[in-house]
Amino acid sequence: MSRPVGSVGAETRVRIIREAEHLFAERGFEGARMEELARRTGVNKAAIYHYFRGKEAILEELIAGFLAGSRDSKTELLLALLRDDDEALDSAVKALLDYLGTHRDLLAVIVSEATKSGTPGNTALFRYVQASLDDALEIIRGQDPTHPVLKRRDTEGDRLLSEALFGLFLPILMYAVLGEAWSGHRGVPSRRTREWFIGSYRQRLRSTLSGMFE
Repeated sequence: MSRPVGSVGAETRVRIIREAEHLFAERGFEGARMEELARRTGVNKAAIYHYFRGKEAILEELIAGFLAGSRDSKTELLLALLRDDDEALDSAVKALLDYLGTHRDLLAVIVSEATKSGTPGNTALFRYVQASLDDALEIIRGQDPTHPVLKRRDTEGDRLLSEALFGLFLPILMYAVLGEAWSGHRGVPSRRTREWFIGSYRQRLRSTLSGMFE
């Protein structure tokens, strides 16, 4: 029995997305070519353009899926911080690291493209941070509608976003991208490096967020 046309189309779309993630990581967003993506996926170039307007649309969908997939672990992390629960916080950080680890290729692209001004992928990291911060603030609003950080969003939005980017997001994103390579370079078991990072990141979360939430 043949599969429904819609099912075939959905599978093709997923195949394009998955292979594009690897291709972008290998070639860089600007260096990736739709011809190579077509060859790798076995989907002709015209068909790829049927599903996506171009590379930018593929990257947008990758980031949207990545953001949606990380939302639960980030929510648990924030709730653990608000409850001042170290055990739950460590568990949430581990869950987030596990998720980020499955998307190391995409993270490498996002971080790399952020350094290249004037490219379509240049703002991907910043949009991810903005969306993540917006999610966090809505969670806080649900817990405490009078929380002072909500007022800061209105009066010091750019500063709040900068603190989130440099204090919270870049450290964990860079660990997800470089942690394994650093462990190999130093000859340290990756498990040990991960433990060190979690301990350090827990402290960073508390100190950064205490400043943000004042």
